[in-house]
Amino acid sequence: MNTRKSTVALTLVGSLVLGFAGGSLGAATTNLFGSDTDLVGDSGQVQQTQIVEEGSQTIDAIEKVQPAVVSIVATRDLQIVRRSPSSLFNPFMPVPQEAPQVETQRQQVSGGSGFIVSADGLVLTNKHVVRDEDADYSVVLNNGEEYTAEVVSRDPANDLAVIQILEGEDKSKPKDLPIVEFGESDNLKIGQKVIAIGNALGEFQNTVTSGIVSAISRQIEASDSMGGNRDVLTNLLQTDAAINAGNSGGPLINLSGQVVGVNTAIASGANGIGFAIPIDDVKPVVSSVKEFGEIVRPQLGVRYVLLSKTNAENFEIDVDHGAYLAGNDSEALPAVLKDSPADKAGLQAKDVILEVDGKEINETFGLQEAIRNKKPDDKVNLTIWRDGKSIEKTVTLEAFEPQK
Repeated sequence: MNTRKSTVALTLVGSLVLGFAGGSLGAATTNLFGSDTDLVGDSGQVQQTQIVEEGSQTIDAIEKVQPAVVSIVATRDLQIVRRSPSSLFNPFMPVPQEAPQVETQRQQVSGGSGFIVSADGLVLTNKHVVRDEDADYSVVLNNGEEYTAEVVSRDPANDLAVIQILEGEDKSKPKDLPIVEFGESDNLKIGQKVIAIGNALGEFQNTVTSGIVSAISRQIEASDSMGGNRDVLTNLLQTDAAINAGNSGGPLINLSGQVVGVNTAIASGANGIGFAIPIDDVKPVVSSVKEFGEIVRPQLGVRYVLLSKTNAENFEIDVDHGAYLAGNDSEALPAVLKDSPADKAGLQAKDVILEVDGKEINETFGLQEAIRNKKPDDKVNLTIWRDGKSIEKTVTLEAFEPQK
């Protein structure tokens, strides 16, 4: 299956707090078990039983996960300008003008979701939910308890972050908090039922919606609701389970109550198109924080373009898949970064990485996906196409450090 970059407008679903001008929440409900009409005959009885069993399974899955789903609130000091009543008079009248008064008030500026991954209060969420380094963060549990929280680490390579729940004036770590159970996203099938849970619109805590896995291995370019902070996200799950603003960082779960994804983005102006980061891409992040106290990503140290039958002709290359190492002649944008693991292993500009540890690099499985779940100091075996022939290279990965 080919993966192509989405061209529709997509929005990261952290909620900006804008307030409501009015309106009410509709009270429409759907009968969980379908029609009230009596079913007659053996086939009808089987159908009724299947619907009831699926409904019970959904409820059990939600009840299993909900205690570990949290709402995340960001607050910061904002300046408020108060003008004296005299400023409302006609400016041509001889009324003394007083200088406006500037006050500072702490206000909620955004909201999102997350879920607890350790009994002592580590919470996984999206990076864009806690992107504001000047904000203070708090966490509200499903039972209404509120705690302060601090950002532990933001992922340099994906829209993920980990925060720590703290309690009391001494800001100690809590104990025995409920945690989620991880599933396996690599085994998900298109059409499989999934459930999204989160702090919808930053207002409605632990809202539950359901749908199916619509597609896998999606690549999109997403931005926040103001059109800024653009990120390219790869290897995403697509779902038609309603993901609303504020659901960012909440879990996407299967019918066993296991987390299979992290709700991340929605397609603006479209219904039933949401995206989640697969949990198998998330597990190394959690392990990294528990082991190193921060998110540590490995790096290879190359700039590349994924090849297809179309663009391979443009590069005049006689292979139609792989990662083509492309840059320019300047030191600012080299194909192979100086002193990087790739440089030390002898990789060169215009090399094509065909395989990583025997797995083919193509539009569905890119180089980033092949490296992402490795650790620093791991060795990877590369099959490279150079000057019309295949060669092998072994590279020792190093910790990723964002360029400044």
